[in-house]
Amino acid sequence: MAGPKRGRSLARDDTEPGDRSRNVVSPALGRALLKFRDFVITFATLPLLAVKAWGRCEMLTELQSEILGILFGDGSLSRNRGSVQIAVTGNKHDDREYLIGHVRPMFEQLFAIPLKVLLVKGENTMILYKYSKRVAETLHEWGMPFGRKKLSNLAPEVALHEVSFVRGLFDTDGCVYRKYGPYLQIQFKFASFSLLVYLTECLGKLGLHPTSITSDDTKFRFFLSRQAEIDHFFRIVEPKNPKHLKRFQNASRKQSYRPYKYRSEALERSGPPNLIGQFRKNTLGGAAQGAFQYKAIGYTDLC
Repeated sequence: MAGPKRGRSLARDDTEPGDRSRNVVSPALGRALLKFRDFVITFATLPLLAVKAWGRCEMLTELQSEILGILFGDGSLSRNRGSVQIAVTGNKHDDREYLIGHVRPMFEQLFAIPLKVLLVKGENTMILYKYSKRVAETLHEWGMPFGRKKLSNLAPEVALHEVSFVRGLFDTDGCVYRKYGPYLQIQFKFASFSLLVYLTECLGKLGLHPTSITSDDTKFRFFLSRQAEIDHFFRIVEPKNPKHLKRFQNASRKQSYRPYKYRSEALERSGPPNLIGQFRKNTLGGAAQGAFQYKAIGYTDLC
């Protein structure tokens, strides 16, 4: 029998060469195939559905908030050939333990993506990175911009856990150092003015008193200088970067100033010590040599 002519509709029993539409499948096998198809589709799209759900959430969890703070501090989203690179940068010596031991597991726990490690040749730079358009779009919905952050009105776009967000920011882009003898100081410095304004509001809700925002040619900054509030900051925010914890614990190891020598015990107490009063008692008791040493120590910036 000759095949159907072009332009004529196929009769019920006519078939094109290789047409398998008339193959008969049993009802039981058909139901099994449909269930298998639904399973494959669900399994393949589960991560994407989860990410979309994160993007629509009314308030970020503590884990999500800390990751957003990390990206606002030293992270970036860079478009590249139809995909997006998610990257977190740090010092390969000072930040290695924090990036490998804390940041990397957080991303794997939340997004199920293992961040790769890149050591920049000839530099002290370590980069954790991964290409994922779906995760990047979710982070962008939370407020993380594509490209250069300082050109954006940088602030979270969703409600979040502010203490966790501050922790991520401080761990990646904050600094604690000793200034003038036993006194410590916390510094926040960013290229985005809007981010600093948002951060001062968050710290104000914690009962802290940041200094006024100042600027140089490239960045804006403010400080936490009240000694009791620095103890309060570490007790409430609980930074996770070991380099900050070590500096906080050992900032005045060379000093005879007891409240800072036993700082870990001071943090466990409900109230911070009166450090200013103790310092005046030690230095204004007629010991001119001690006062001279206090002036000679000067400013030590460890950022």
